[in-house]
Amino acid sequence: MISPLGTAAQSSSLEALRALGTARRSAVAQRVEVRGRMQVLILTAPEPLRSALRRHDDGELIAACAAGPPGAVAVGTAAGATRVALRFLARRHQQLSAEITQLDTLLALCTDGAGSPRKAHACGYAGRRTHMVC
Repeated sequence: MISPLGTAAQSSSLEALRALGTARRSAVAQRVEVRGRMQVLILTAPEPLRSALRRHDDGELIAACAAGPPGAVAVGTAAGATRVALRFLARRHQQLSAEITQLDTLLALCTDGAGSPRKAHACGYAGRRTHMVC
């Protein structure tokens, strides 16, 4: 059976783009939420920790928090528990970033398989780093 959008192959390509785009949008939304939660923890952290983390830009902050403090951490203290929580959140952020990169690669492959970039755009894909529009 031919779909109303065209051939079955075109419909399958669109469905692949939709599915991958859904997974990517979800990962992006989760990464934004994780970063927001990190910001709240930093804002409410004890002053020595807060001032140490404020100096970093986003990339440095994620890397510094993911690495965590050297040695054992006293999780019974506000600073220690905050450091551990930031480490978990930063590692989750890194994993989501890697997932988004993988999905971008898969979306690019699917788009290339659909023909020229203009044709793929006409099928409903708004670009490699943006969202689906279908």
